[in-house]
This record gives sequence, C-alpha cells and structure tokens, in this order.
Amino acid sequence: MRAWIARALLPVALVAGVALSLVPAGPARGGRLLTGFERRGGTSWTSPDEERDFLRALVEESETSRSETSWSETSWSDRGRSERGRSERSRSAGWITVTRIGTSARGRPLELITLTGPSTVPDPIRVLFVCGQHGDEPAGREAGLKLVRDLAGDRSAAGRRLLERVTVLVLPTPNPDGLAAGTRTTADGVDLNRDHVAVSTPEARAISRVLRELRPQVVHDMHEFATPVGNGDAPFLYLWPRNLNVTPALRALSIELARDRMGPALRAAGWQTAVFGTTSAARETAGDADERLLRNIAGVDHAVAVLAEVAATPLSALEQQDAGLLGRRRVAAHTVA
Repeated sequence: MRAWIARALLPVALVAGVALSLVPAGPARGGRLLTGFERRGGTSWTSPDEERDFLRALVEESETSRSETSWSETSWSDRGRSERGRSERSRSAGWITVTRIGTSARGRPLELITLTGPSTVPDPIRVLFVCGQHGDEPAGREAGLKLVRDLAGDRSAAGRRLLERVTVLVLPTPNPDGLAAGTRTTADGVDLNRDHVAVSTPEARAISRVLRELRPQVVHDMHEFATPVGNGDAPFLYLWPRNLNVTPALRALSIELARDRMGPALRAAGWQTAVFGTTSAARETAGDADERLLRNIAGVDHAVAVLAEVAATPLSALEQQDAGLLGRRRVAAHTVA
C-alpha cells in the first residue's frame, strides 16, 4: 500500500509548486479571465452568479485550444460519457469538465470541476480539493477557482507533466446555501463537516459520492478560522487524520504532506504555521479523531488527507484598513498550501 500512496506526494508537490509560481502579489491585472473577487481587488467575494459565469467562460476559453471540452449539467453519468470522448490530439495543458453532482437543500447546484491532461499516464493520481464546507469561510473557494484556471492555462513543461500524472478534482462550493446566507451551516442547520457519517444532507451525500466513485488518493480540505489581532496564534494551521482507524502508513504520509511540504512552503512565503488544535484560537474546534470530519473519513477511506486552516481576521493594522489586502492574503495562503 505504501508504494502507491507514496507516489501521491510528488504530484501534490508539483501542484503546490505550479500554484505557488502563480500567486499574485497584488490585485490581478492583464487580460486573464478573472473571478469577481479578482476584478474587485479582493474587496468582496465572487458571487454565485459570477462563479457560474466564470466557469462557463473558462470552458469557452479553453475550447479555443482544446479539441474537446464539456460542460455537464444533467447527471453524474454524463461525466463518464464525456471523458470517453476525450480527444488525444489536444495540445493544451489541461482539459476541463464541470459536472453537476447533486443539488443543495435550497435547490442550488453542487458542481465538481475535473481537470486532466490531454493525455495521461495509466491510473493518474486523483487529488480532491474541497473548498468551503462552511459557508462563512469563502477564501478556499476563491483559491480553488484560481487553481483550476491557472493550471488549465499553464503551458509550461511542469504544468504539462503535472496534468499527465494528476487528475485535479475541485469542489469549489460544496455548501452553496451557506455561502449565499453567510452561515457556517447548510440551509438545514447542519454543520457539513460533521455530517460525513450520517450523510443526512444532500451536500454531504454529494461529497460522499465523489469519495466513493472517484476514489481520490489525496483529499485537501480548506477552511478558515477567526482569531483576534495580536493573540500570537499562527495565521495558518494544518492537521491530518487523527482517527485510529486510519492506516498508520496513510497517517504518516498525511503528516508528511502537511508538516514537511505545506508547512515549509507557507513559511517560505512569510507565514507562521502551527498544528491545528495546539493554539488558543483553535482548541475548541480541532475535532481530533471524530470520524464525522472530512479529513478523518477520507483517511478511513484510504486517502492521504490534510486540513488547511487560514486566519480570516486581520493580522495587521494594514489588513484592518484594507479589505482587499485582507482578502488577497487569505486566498494567497490557501493557494500556496
């Protein structure tokens, strides 16, 4: 088991390396397709309508350099049918599908973005990014949208190698009702990240279906936490599966991914890091071994899993005064991780 798990870490490192090279220092500029968040310099988040327009435009833009790109809105089975029709002659870096995998309690679409290379190795590593289980933690969603755009448009040798070996799966808005309402929970009042055993909500069932049917070998769960300015807590926290039913080799590799790869990349970018649950702001929500948490259930399901937590509140007087600076820092930290 360890052999196939271990090979997951190099592609993940490639994802991080390519993404890190694309992190902007300030507001996005130029002719690139931009999210609503980027167009406004980070002062407000991409709206649901803007997300939909962005993904449609991304697919349309990619059609100019891809022989086939598809947008699926009907059923899960459409995704497999469209993948079987993929052209091997495409010369672009990546090939994108957007698939509806469910519907929220309030009727909003639950969509999965899949990014692959025009040609791939047999059985590529599947890396799943879950970008915002809590509706009031939107920075991961912005990072996920940016990641898909930037990897799809990357024509470098590293970008091509990455998408030959890795299938990137992104759930940008797994809790659309919570996002629209600005609430942590789903419209049913359920904490989605405590619903991965009971799967009582349509949102949890959609995530469960992705885990069950696509079997990602790596799961990256993106969150934010609130902390008062100057309390001394690190602005980036990470964690791995702590449930004792997780295979020891998987737990060790999850720790390696978080501590030895994410941590150094973030510190190199200038941010302090710590293990989630060991600092004052996070003690009450660390979760430990609770199998209802995504990082734990993913580990139990035999995936390398990591939790990424970014400080959502200002870390400086400048961030207190500049909403765009604060928003860009939150998204950039998730992008680096």
